[in-house]
Amino acid sequence: MNRRVASQSSKSKLDGQMKWRYLPLALCVMMTQLTACHAQTLNLDKYKLGVQSGFAKIPEALQIEACFGEADHFISSPDKHGNCTWNTEVYFGARYCLTMQVEVKMKDDFSEILKVVSSPQFYIIMRRVRSSIMVTIFMGRDLGTTEK
Repeated sequence: MNRRVASQSSKSKLDGQMKWRYLPLALCVMMTQLTACHAQTLNLDKYKLGVQSGFAKIPEALQIEACFGEADHFISSPDKHGNCTWNTEVYFGARYCLTMQVEVKMKDDFSEILKVVSSPQFYIIMRRVRSSIMVTIFMGRDLGTTEK
């Protein structure tokens, strides 16, 4: 019986030592992640400049506002290729949302859209409330681009 207690005791000591062995590695990984996140912090003023620069390069964004009224314009974080997604959303008819998305290439500090990478994609989302459940109907279509 004493042997069993001794083996369990040494096993728990080993487990404790193994946990502490990887602590420096875990701290190193955490510090690397924090540093990487800090390097990509967003300056809000530069982001606003980036959105403003989009109106000149993406005329559809202003056309949506002309047709439906004030819209929300925002830019998503970059994907693995460095492209971001420009989004324009407008709500109308009490239950519809029109969304336009365009892939764009941004400056590293998000202060300007350098070029439009893809053609606009338009989506209409209709929300219907039945009892206490909200149903979202999603329709998307790539309308392509027209050249002048």
